[in-house]
Amino acid sequence: WGKKNNKFFEVGQKEIKGGDIIILDRAGSSSDASSNKVSRAGHTGLVLSDEGDRLVTIEANVSNRIKVCSRPKSVIKGIVTWSSKG
Repeated sequence: WGKKNNKFFEVGQKEIKGGDIIILDRAGSSSDASSNKVSRAGHTGLVLSDEGDRLVTIEANVSNRIKVCSRPKSVIKGIVTWSSKG
């Protein structure tokens, strides 16, 4: 949806804002049925804030919980924005 509607971008292409959706790699996730360590997007979270080289997010299904996380930007596969300004 994000790519089709020009709402997907990579870290560094645009300002990341609260409410944007991060897309993370699922490789090695214990909940991934394939668990063959293939890199593929699949886990998401909502951005709470941009802290420079890290994003503070809220995510579900993190050790079977809803959790506030601090993710290095280097692990983010992409961002989807809801902003009408793209």
